Amino acid sequence: LPYFLAALAMVFLQKKYDYFSSGQKKTIIRYAAVSIVMALIMLGPFLSIPGIDTKLPMPFYFVYKFIPGGSAMRVPARFAFPFLMTLSVLCGFGISLIIKILKERSIALKSGTVAFLIIIFLFEYQIKGMGSRDLKAENEFPEVYRYLKESPQKGPVFELPINRISKFIYLHYQTGDWRPRLGGFSGWEPPYYEEMSRHVNKCYDEYCYKLLELLPLQTLVVHLDRLDLYGKMIWNKADLRKYGFEGPKKFGSDLVWEKVNNDSNLVEAKLKPSNIYLMSDNYGVVVILNFKPENKNGWVSFSKNLKFNFTIETNDGKKVVMQKDLRNPHFILPDRSFDKITGIFTRLGVELEAIKSIEIKGTEIISERYLQQDFVSFNPSNQFGDKASEVDFEIGSITGVKNNDTFKQGQKFRMLAPLKNIGKDFWLDFQSNAKLYDTTNGSVFLTKRWYKDLNNDLCRFTGQLVKEIRLPIESIIAPEESANFYIHEKAPDQIGKYRLVFGLSRKNQNGFTELENESQKCFNISVKEASNPYSYGNLARFFKMSTTAEGKISIAEFEKLSRDEQIERIVLATEIIKNAGGSKAPKFNPEDLHLREKVLEIAKFILTF
Repeated sequence: LPYFLAALAMVFLQKKYDYFSSGQKKTIIRYAAVSIVMALIMLGPFLSIPGIDTKLPMPFYFVYKFIPGGSAMRVPARFAFPFLMTLSVLCGFGISLIIKILKERSIALKSGTVAFLIIIFLFEYQIKGMGSRDLKAENEFPEVYRYLKESPQKGPVFELPINRISKFIYLHYQTGDWRPRLGGFSGWEPPYYEEMSRHVNKCYDEYCYKLLELLPLQTLVVHLDRLDLYGKMIWNKADLRKYGFEGPKKFGSDLVWEKVNNDSNLVEAKLKPSNIYLMSDNYGVVVILNFKPENKNGWVSFSKNLKFNFTIETNDGKKVVMQKDLRNPHFILPDRSFDKITGIFTRLGVELEAIKSIEIKGTEIISERYLQQDFVSFNPSNQFGDKASEVDFEIGSITGVKNNDTFKQGQKFRMLAPLKNIGKDFWLDFQSNAKLYDTTNGSVFLTKRWYKDLNNDLCRFTGQLVKEIRLPIESIIAPEESANFYIHEKAPDQIGKYRLVFGLSRKNQNGFTELENESQKCFNISVKEASNPYSYGNLARFFKMSTTAEGKISIAEFEKLSRDEQIERIVLATEIIKNAGGSKAPKFNPEDLHLREKVLEIAKFILTF
């Protein structure tokens, strides 16, 4: 409709029509020109045709590149605002034109035109396909929110699970108690939200419980009705008392844990500069600065970036002060403390020999001053290249796995592998190497491989390779320094005997060079068949799928079904999995009375959640 009205005004600009004065015609032309220009800018920097890469520059490209301030409009769609403003003016002229044309026409024509425009307006502006949700009044809020309102504790509340839908519901329920929310949401997500969500979205293990202990929360609320069946079973058994909580209290389908001592000293902990590395080339000096947490008990920062001042003093007394940002991890657990945090990369337009000192200052960073003798300098030529022979390492005791361990098919587990540099060279991480030498050759990786061939007892990279992964170091590792690798592992899917081998590798021009020595670690692993298909976990999953397909039922409704109907609901779940091309679905034998009893037992157990 707006485009129709604007086009109508444009059509009647011709001389043979006298609906507009000369001044109005000039105004229409100006607004129409601006509207067309804004529409072209909204098309983006290059002409886009589906399936064709035209690379034809459009007006937005020149606005972004050459007009001062144009780069601030990073999104072409933002030019929609001036476009809509000019379009609305043209629509006004279009409506004015219709009024003038109909002024001397019959009542029937006037009524028909107005009705036609109203119908088009309603058709165009109808709301279709927009999801909606009925919000409850405060007296209908779940019982747990009355508890939060009446509780003497007024500290931050943290609600699980975290997901895109739940956070808006939590925001609505917060109006019942007005206590602060950790990970709350309004117009923007807090800087730490994404990282925290990634760690606690599936909060089913000790790693997540330790993070909850670290977070500055007072009350933890777990909404069981928003979890999957596995999550419900885990949280009904979870014991957070050894992580500084007391409880749980249960309100309907919600669990509440209260933190015994909500100490915020971890939030106030600072980062300490560790090592400083420099390299001089024809363009100046490259500085790499690394940090590590001051507090070994853990560290939390809710800031997007940590700001600090970087002061360089030269031998002739000159000082240059720069403000830098450190993109830091928001959470560091006590047993997962980073040896170093990703460094600051900056280039100074001075010679290395002219630098007398470098000083670091910041509100969340411990001040440190480095003199020239404290600098670690690298050679401007790529000394790391392919010199694998100069790398020497020692792998410490790996936790999370033992020799002759047995895992189920696809079972997930975690490992900690400490790695020490016992050679004379510095190990460069992927990012530092690229910044210093414009290449990734020479970067060091921890290599992990699964082998099927067990015909020999050699702890080497040899045999029938099943899978491998290379884990990069996170920062520069100096001689005699160590790095910890926290590994999320998954056992092979096929049953059999395997050897898990850990070693070191270094990137070169042709791929990787494998580095081996006597400190390599090997583990003989047996992989057995996954849990019985009639286990609680599998039957819970199958039952959930069947009830989703048929409509969820209550315990009372389930008990009214005949025994055969109850079993059929479980059997239906296996068919759903098969039809979806899914995993191994168990075959139920209706004549197996023992199985019938187990199915009923499990079904009732599931429906209690």
